[in-house]
Amino acid sequence: MTRRNELVPLDLKNALVATSTKRNSRETIDNYHHAMDAVTNDETMLKRWETYVKDYSYVGALTLPQACATVCEILDSIGW
Repeated sequence: MTRRNELVPLDLKNALVATSTKRNSRETIDNYHHAMDAVTNDETMLKRWETYVKDYSYVGALTLPQACATVCEILDSIGW
């Protein structure tokens, strides 16, 4: 189950701008496709995901590549 229907694109975009500016991480978010690709292909992150999935049942069968792809879909959808 997703909460996609609750997403208000402009609110999310404004929140990301504010948060990334405050955390000085705007450049990373601006390059999100590259960042998500790096995460998806990183052995350490894949191992951490395996642990996370075991600890948090709400993840279900979601894989790290699927989660990263969803991040890209959401950011694409808000015109990032």
